[in-house]
Amino acid sequence: MSVREEAFVRDRTENPDYTNLKRDLDALRKDIAKLSAGVYNDTKSRAGEAIDAVSEKSNKAVHVAEEKIGERPFLSLLMSFVLGLVMAKVLDSRKHS
Repeated sequence: MSVREEAFVRDRTENPDYTNLKRDLDALRKDIAKLSAGVYNDTKSRAGEAIDAVSEKSNKAVHVAEEKIGERPFLSLLMSFVLGLVMAKVLDSRKHS
């Protein structure tokens, strides 16, 4: 290291502005880390709530469907058969196009 570089390093490390800047940057780095952790935890919590809500709604929909099928099983079977025929016809016509 040259004499000029040594003087620059010495001046930089002994300069109070440099020390204050370094301290402020360290504080800023810690604040950003805390903020990032907070945003991550909030996002994770909201995602969990959304998954729970979707799961609850889908369980209710399945329960309602089971009740409707149980009320009229023959009609449900007939509708499923007709829907299957229609789907087969549509898919078959797309295959030949």
